[in-house]
Amino acid sequence: RCAGGGFLHGEDWTAGPDFGSPELNCCACGKRPPCQDTPGWENEFGGTCARYEKEGHCRDGRFVPGHEYTGTEGFGSPWRHCCICGKDGSAPPPSPPPRSPPP
Repeated sequence: RCAGGGFLHGEDWTAGPDFGSPELNCCACGKRPPCQDTPGWENEFGGTCARYEKEGHCRDGRFVPGHEYTGTEGFGSPWRHCCICGKDGSAPPPSPPPRSPPP
């Protein structure tokens, strides 16, 4: 009823708790593998995934409000490398900081 991470055409009726939620329990039906941090990732400031969590920049797959600036390309795009910052795709990348208006 499933292949390649999704239900075959017309077979989505087999999803849900009545059928054991294969979309949550079977990779062929869409279950995502557990997130893993990119091994050895470190930004130019010495930031690692563990440090992003410890310093409170990220929590639950998202950037903590006010810390979004730490997720930009200038900080090594940790949302691409750290599960705590959203690597698994559960959250969109952070918005870049607002630009100052010209003088």
